[in-house]
Amino acid sequence: MHAMKTGQLLIQKIEVQQFSDIVKNISNAVGSEANKIEKEKMRAIGLRNKVNSESENRKKRVTELQLQLTEKQAELDRLQAQMDSLVKVESEQALMLDKLKNSEL
Repeated sequence: MHAMKTGQLLIQKIEVQQFSDIVKNISNAVGSEANKIEKEKMRAIGLRNKVNSESENRKKRVTELQLQLTEKQAELDRLQAQMDSLVKVESEQALMLDKLKNSEL
């Protein structure tokens, strides 16, 4: 009877050890997967931040280009007005020269 009890205890001890090993393996697998998930999560956060940053950079660039366009348009308008004025002066001077030539004759 004592040998039977000892055998049962030995079997129970082996079963407990096997169960403990299974739990340890599952725990290690879960930990490993958790690490992979955390790495992917961090990578996703990094990509999201990069996308948000790029979006902000593009908005800033569009604003800069719009400002440059406004400045160039203002410069064009100023130069066009200056050109119109110079063409008018040239025309007036040509008319004056014609009058002077005609009065000499």
